[in-house]
Formats: sequence, C-alpha cells, structure tokens
Amino acid sequence: MQRKPLPPEKILEKFLSTVLKKARNPVLYPLYLFIIFLGLASILFPKETWDFIWRYYWGPVVADARGMPVNGITEGYNPVSTITYGAILVLALYLVYRLFKRLNIAVSFRFIVALIPIIALGAVARVLEDVSMVKEPVSYLFISPLLYLWLSLLALSLILYSDFLEKRSKYEAMVLCMIPYPLILRMLWFFMPYMELRADVLWFILIMATFSVLHIFFVKKRDYERESSLFLYSMYALTVFSYYFAGFLERSGMEHPCEILLILLIAALMTFTFYFLAPFTSSSFWSPALKDKNNLLMIFAHALDSTATWRGISFFSYGEKHVLPSFLMEIPYGALIFIALKIAVILMLIYILDFLYKKDMEDSTRNLIKFAIIVLGLAPGLRDMLRLGIGM
Repeated sequence: MQRKPLPPEKILEKFLSTVLKKARNPVLYPLYLFIIFLGLASILFPKETWDFIWRYYWGPVVADARGMPVNGITEGYNPVSTITYGAILVLALYLVYRLFKRLNIAVSFRFIVALIPIIALGAVARVLEDVSMVKEPVSYLFISPLLYLWLSLLALSLILYSDFLEKRSKYEAMVLCMIPYPLILRMLWFFMPYMELRADVLWFILIMATFSVLHIFFVKKRDYERESSLFLYSMYALTVFSYYFAGFLERSGMEHPCEILLILLIAALMTFTFYFLAPFTSSSFWSPALKDKNNLLMIFAHALDSTATWRGISFFSYGEKHVLPSFLMEIPYGALIFIALKIAVILMLIYILDFLYKKDMEDSTRNLIKFAIIVLGLAPGLRDMLRLGIGM
C-alpha cells in the first residue's frame, strides 16, 4: 500500500518541531546569549557597539584590505578577536561533528586529502588579495575570517552533495555528478568583475567540460566513493581560481622560486625525520603514532607554517599578525623557538588525542579535530610560502 504524502503544512510543522527540539541543546546556549546581548547592545548603545565591533573585528579587515591603518586601527589579530574566532571554531566543529554523525559521514585520511585543494584555494585567494588583484569591497571576502567562512560553506556543501551522490545508483551518479561544476563556476564568477585580470570564458568552459567528463568516466569505471567526488570538486574549484594566480605570475613573475622549494624541503625533512625515528622509539604508543598518516600530515602542515614564518621574518623582514607568535618574534631566536614550540604542541596534541582520549573518542571524531588542526597550519603556511615565492 502506497504511503499517503503529508500536506505542506504538516511538513512545515514537522520541520519546525525538529528545529526547535535541536535548538534546545545546552551547547548552543552561549550562542543564544551572545546574539541576545549583541542585539540589545545595538539597540541601547548603537555607537558604542559599533565602535567595539570596528576596533576589534571589522576595522582590522578594512585596514588589511587597504594595506594601511584606518582611523587608528591596524591589520592583524588582537586578543579579543583571537578568543572570539577560537570560540566560533570550537562551536563550528561541534555542529559539524553532530551533522556528520547524523549522516554517518566518517572523516578519514582520504577525506582529509580530498579537501586539501580547498585549503590551497584559500591560500591562493589570500595571496591574490595581498598583491591587490582584487578590488574593494569584494577584497574583504578574501581576508580572514570572511575568507574561511565562505570556504567552509563551500566545503560543507561539496561534502553533503558528495555524500548524496554516494547513495545514488551508478547511472544516477553519472548524471547528477555534473551539476556542481557549473554551480561552482557561477559562484566563483561572482568575483570576476572585481579582478584586475579579465577572464577567458572559453578556458573556464574547457576546464568544466574536462572535469565533468573525468567525473563521469571515474563513476562508470570504478566503485563510486564520497572522497573521490569530493576531491574532484575541490580540485576543480582550485583549478578555476588558480587562473588568476597564473595570470599574475605571467605578468609579474616569480621573484624567489627557490624559497618555495626550500620551505617545502625543510617541512618534508622534519616530517620524514619523525617517520623514520618511529621504529627506534621504545614506546608502544609513539612508534605507531608517528607512522599515522593524519599525524604526519599535522606535523607537515605546522612545519610548513613555522618554516615559512621563520624564513619570512628572519630573511625578508616580515611581521607576524597573531598574538602569541608576535610576542615570540620579539625575543632573540624567536623564530626558531616558534618552530620548536609548534612541533612540540602538535606532538602534545597527538598524545592527547591518540593516547589519553583514545577509548573515549571515535576515530572519525578524532580525525575531524586533526583536520581542523591541519587547516590551522596548512592554510597560513601555504599563503606565506607563496608570498615569499612571488616576493610580496
């Protein structure tokens, strides 16, 4: 007997009931209090509220976009914004964890690798803003935290759609897999009028057709998996956006290409050092932990970030925007201390996640936290490395 479909009002009632039930989660109470407090402050003290937002959040973004202080506000992070963004990151991780658990989406090494092109896209987009390839006001979207916000929404959309495709039949997936490609292109097309370089439409169409055909062929010839689709979508987004970076390189060239090779080499050597030392450790924990792919990727990401920071500050007179690194850079050998401290923190996190909480945490949950740690190192590391390479 065929089930009778629910009328629209019943569907809406069921949806609202589910939303309200989930909204009663105590973890979200601080968010509600913050929204209520901000709303009341905006009504009762509009000038003071805007001055606070401008000083600690929006002002640094505008100053970064214009490359100069604005009304006494300089670019970079401050203690208030650092704490705020850290709290938002923790809350976002929790919500993503709940969503993935509900949809039975497991975070694995292949899942993390599939999203690395999105991380690289963020680094490329940030460098494009650094070299003034993006005009205001869209340039604000190329500066953190706004950059991380829309990239996170893009990544989450691709994850959910890839999960949806995995549950379709092979022939359904062959048709449906093509839908995101023009949508991704349309989203990125929004930025194009604000770019200093004009777009070649035929090149974008050719790339879209190539990835679509490749995706169809991949689905037809192999067992379809979520990670495969996610990697292709992420790689397509990076390829489309890299058009502008390639155009900048064609126009201005690469001033210090050896810096890119040197930073990658040092980060790789540091990572392989831990890998090759693993069999010689007497500990039953560290030997397998230092061979774990996710752990090695965490070490590489933060080795890349710290090495790029060291090269930039010690040899190219770069500055540091974050609060703690900025303090370390002011003391003798601060850059080298920063590298050692970063690696020590990563090893401590590996010990906490893989030993202290091994029995209390699922592998997927642990890998989700590791992915967030990888992003925090790889995104700024790639950006700094590219900046050094082009001589910015």
